[in-house]
Amino acid sequence: MRSPNQPPNEKLAMSAKYAALVGLTTSALMAITDVSVAQSAVEKARQARTMWSAFQCGIYAEMSGERQEQARLFVVGIKAGRDFIDAINKNQIPPEVAKREVPIGVNLVFGGPTPDFILGRIFESASNDAFDDVVKKDNGIALENSKWIMDSELRKAKAKTQYLKGNCVIVK
Repeated sequence: MRSPNQPPNEKLAMSAKYAALVGLTTSALMAITDVSVAQSAVEKARQARTMWSAFQCGIYAEMSGERQEQARLFVVGIKAGRDFIDAINKNQIPPEVAKREVPIGVNLVFGGPTPDFILGRIFESASNDAFDDVVKKDNGIALENSKWIMDSELRKAKAKTQYLKGNCVIVK
C-alpha cells in the first residue's frame, strides 16, 4: 500500500511533464525576446532609410510642383530621423545592423553637436543627391556641365519620373 504522504506515480509524471513544459516555454519566450529585440534594432535602423527616402522624395515632389506632398514627406523624414538618432544615442542599434541597414548617404554625414544639426546635414545631403539625380545625371550617370537639365519643364517631368521610380507615394 501507498503511504498517504507519498504522491501517486501519476502526480510525479504530471509534475515532470509540467517542469518540462515550463522549461520549453521559458526557452521559447527567451528566443522570441531575442528575435523581437533583433527585429526592433533592424526596424530602428531602417528608420534611416525612411528618413533618406522621404527627404529625397520630398525634393522630387517639390521639383514636380507638388508642395503639399513635399511638406508631408519632410515631416515623415524628420520623424523617422529623430527616431533613428534617438535609437543610435541609446545604443539600441548594434553596429553590424547599422552597417547593413543604414544608407551610405546617412553614414557619410552622420555627426554633429545635436540631433537637429545631424538631421540638417542628412537633409542637405539627401536633397543634393535628389537634385543631382534630376539635373546633373542621366540614368545615374553624371552629365557634363554643359548637358545639365536647365529647362524647367524637363526638370519637372524628370522629377515626376524619379518620384514614381522611387515609389515615393508609399513612404509613410
